[in-house]
Amino acid sequence: MNVDQTRTLLLSQSYEPIKIISWQRAMTLLLLDKVEVVEEYDTEIRGTSLKGEVQVDWRDAQSALSTVVPLGTYRLTVKVSGGIPAIDLRTLAGPLQMQGKGTVEGSRIRFNGIATAEPSMLGALNGLLGLLGMRSGDKVLLAIST
Repeated sequence: MNVDQTRTLLLSQSYEPIKIISWQRAMTLLLLDKVEVVEEYDTEIRGTSLKGEVQVDWRDAQSALSTVVPLGTYRLTVKVSGGIPAIDLRTLAGPLQMQGKGTVEGSRIRFNGIATAEPSMLGALNGLLGLLGMRSGDKVLLAIST
């Protein structure tokens, strides 16, 4: 991974993802005191390679697309050790269960996973599950390929 392709997830005040920005823009916003660092990590930069791990926890997630509050707490981990960065998503707690794995190659993201609801919350989460991906029985297949 080229260090110039390193990205940062910009979150709203309610910790919802807004967009992905370059690390240079993130540092500029930080130096201007326009953002707060929610999660940080150590990384080792050697030339144009990157090594390290980024872990982002989205606690008590909410969505305007669901009346269920909170949907859950989720952990997204990105690991890089000189090769293609690996993505791992998992649910730490909550009625909307999501898990999956993927990769990042340059600006391309490939991700596959599964979303389900706790049985007692299936009715309340049925609409949101239908928006997340293709149904396969009581599961929803999550797929991102950019």
